[in-house]
Amino acid sequence: MGNVSTIGEYCFLNCSALKSITLPASISTIETGAFRYCTALTDVYFAGSEEDWDQITIRSYNDPLTSATIHCNYVIPTLISAAASPGQIMVNWNGLSGATKYAVYRKAAGETGWTRLTSTCTGTAYTDKSADLVAGTVYYYTVRAYVGGAWSGYDSMGVSAAAASTTPVLAGATASAGQITVTWNAVANATKYAVYRKAANASGWTRLTNTFTGTTYTDTSADLVPGTTYYYTVRACVNGGWGGYDGKGVGATAIAASTTPVLKSATASAGQITVKWNAVANATKYAVYRKTASGSWTLLTTSVTGAYYVDKSTDLKAGTTYYYTVKAYVNSAWSGYDKTGVGATAK
Repeated sequence: MGNVSTIGEYCFLNCSALKSITLPASISTIETGAFRYCTALTDVYFAGSEEDWDQITIRSYNDPLTSATIHCNYVIPTLISAAASPGQIMVNWNGLSGATKYAVYRKAAGETGWTRLTSTCTGTAYTDKSADLVAGTVYYYTVRAYVGGAWSGYDSMGVSAAAASTTPVLAGATASAGQITVTWNAVANATKYAVYRKAANASGWTRLTNTFTGTTYTDTSADLVPGTTYYYTVRACVNGGWGGYDGKGVGATAIAASTTPVLKSATASAGQITVKWNAVANATKYAVYRKTASGSWTLLTTSVTGAYYVDKSTDLKAGTTYYYTVKAYVNSAWSGYDKTGVGATAK
């Protein structure tokens, strides 16, 4: 309130609980009826001088104010601002000469009384990280200074800010073979995230992780059922507490995992060529095929159980390039295969 110059019309109309008010020296106009029917008002604490008070324009229907006791030159900390970021609100003020500490108070919009948050702050800024901050709620803050063994007055109007949300904004969910990737916007001051999933028509969320530190999570759970739509939501841990979450979530329909082996390499050494691939989940064996640049695929084996094969065929010709591809045997069926293959020149 430190730079407020005007108190608007009927601002405190019928505020029968208002017993005292502290006004900054910057006040120049009090509009019509600002304090009308404030029948309990008895004391006004004004930071300016008596001459400054006399210069204020006080319009009609403000009898409770003009009949109250005016305390001029009332020194209080001048509030600068309150600023919200997810999970916290920071309040700043100008210090008082000789002050050894400050007490900070808060109240939510609509509340009549102040709640003390601290009485040991030694700086001129305080960050409220209270777990009971509710996103969207406007909170007011004020400050008292401890000077010369006594607590000063305070700005009874305070400075305010609406608590910011700690709920991550979901960006989307995308399905690919055997996995679903969910993304969200980062939340300021978040140290980790919890990711939740539920199938369409399910009533409750299942937590997949609560230690994730990025903003893109890939669900590769083995229980993803192809054709089923899954929804995801995320909570952020901010200042040691978990924030809210998007109750609708974002969804994607699971796609069956590919059983086609992903080829890694083919490497030639004297009299042999070694081909490698990535293992396929649930594969019990692999079939390996070979061809030359102008030929067709020839089956070499159907009984490989690892993720590599060493071709020691006697018909390998030094200087000839051979290509290899692989099929996986999964759930009693052979998979597809990489039609390009990987190649190496025999030595």
